Amino acid sequence: VFPASMAKDLIVEEYFPLGEPEGPKARGASPSDRRTTWKERLCKILPILEWLPEYNWTEYGLKDISGGITLGCILVAQSLAHADLCKVDLIHGPYSCILPPILYSIFGTCIHSSIGTGGLISLLTGEQLVHYGDLQQRTHAGAIFTLIVGVVITLMGVFRLAFLVRFLSKPALSGFITASAILIM
Repeated sequence: VFPASMAKDLIVEEYFPLGEPEGPKARGASPSDRRTTWKERLCKILPILEWLPEYNWTEYGLKDISGGITLGCILVAQSLAHADLCKVDLIHGPYSCILPPILYSIFGTCIHSSIGTGGLISLLTGEQLVHYGDLQQRTHAGAIFTLIVGVVITLMGVFRLAFLVRFLSKPALSGFITASAILIM
């Protein structure tokens, strides 16, 4: 028979190999102790407030700026091609690549994400906009379409509906992505 303290150590080691969890939930604190402060909630909404003060400008600043300039040069050509796929005025391609990376740097949480236009989305949007008359009407309709999609995605984020992606089957997604790649080529 193990002593109680030894049994507890074995359980902690088995279920928590990196050590016993810390914080109010691990200590069995009351619900009033689990409240987050306004700073924690603000950092959850705006993650830049958490990582920017700790950013090492001397080590990473020049590298990140040169990477950003390189990515910007690539995005100009890529966004022009995507605007052509979308069948809108070409100047709106680079316009669509200015604001999203800035907003993602403020609200995003993944440092490895590349934010910009996409060939699949441009192709699908172009297929819907082809029914509109001239270039000016297609460009205007594309802007409205983009605004509506942005509102829907924002509402999905606010209401935490990301779990709905689990209901899309992998074969259906794989077929859709493969077919779109063939269409884009």
